[in-house]
Amino acid sequence: MDELRPETGARVELRRRSQDEARVVYAVRLHLPEGPIDGEATLDRATGRGELEAEGAPDWLRSFVTGLLRQIWTSRRDADATFPHRVLRWREAKG
Repeated sequence: MDELRPETGARVELRRRSQDEARVVYAVRLHLPEGPIDGEATLDRATGRGELEAEGAPDWLRSFVTGLLRQIWTSRRDADATFPHRVLRWREAKG
């Protein structure tokens, strides 16, 4: 049983795998009512551009994850910044 499985929308769980001067890599688990989807997200430290690789993830959730990555980057633009080890957010599904 997945205790993070929502009744509606999705919970996004990011767990930092690695971080260097060029990028941050997160293991991603998307908790959906129908079950989890696993993937990987990368964040370019120079530009703040995030990418999500998660087969089967709906477009609205992909947009949310890339926006979340951008939000994390905005608060940590310093070259020496440490990115969070774990991030957990819930989002309602968008039509």
